[in-house]
Amino acid sequence: MSDEQNTYGVPDEVNSSLGDVPVTQETQPSPFDLMVEDIAGKLEESKTWPLDFRPNWHADFSIYIDPDELEQMREASRKPAPNRAGRRGNQKGEIDLFRLHRAVLQNQNTGLRFNLSGKPADEATDEDYQPIKASDGHPLTFTHPEFLERVVQKADWGKDITTTYEAVEKFIGPGYIAGLATAVLEAAGFGISAEPLDP
Repeated sequence: MSDEQNTYGVPDEVNSSLGDVPVTQETQPSPFDLMVEDIAGKLEESKTWPLDFRPNWHADFSIYIDPDELEQMREASRKPAPNRAGRRGNQKGEIDLFRLHRAVLQNQNTGLRFNLSGKPADEATDEDYQPIKASDGHPLTFTHPEFLERVVQKADWGKDITTTYEAVEKFIGPGYIAGLATAVLEAAGFGISAEPLDP
């Protein structure tokens, strides 16, 4: 190597002409980087379903369900075990599917959307359903305090609605709970009773 070149093999006159301009090299993301980005996105993925009982409303639900949280919902929805002679006190009853489905919809809900276009529901497109924000700027969800404190009270559903579970049931419609919850569970890879689906 001549005296006119630096240790990197670049002639001094070329090297000096570069000054302090940093030399950058464009690189494509590696397959591993793309995989990590894809996995992170799926953990937060939500899907939107129309609420048949309320045509001007859509609801967003997370389709990633934590198995531990789901097991807690399953256990909390068990019916009391029959009090029979000789039965141990720690025996558990069967799972009440209605209570389980109602809990899934409450806990997995990530937002509510309303048809703000003024169009009839049968003419509105998905873009016409805009996310509704609570007064604190966060998305209005079934678990947000304002859903129970303001929405239910404003709707004048009666004083018998005192819990979020009851409010969710009233809002979605009792006859629509099972169908909507089943769709959310299946999108998350679980069956109707929240058991994992066969691969």
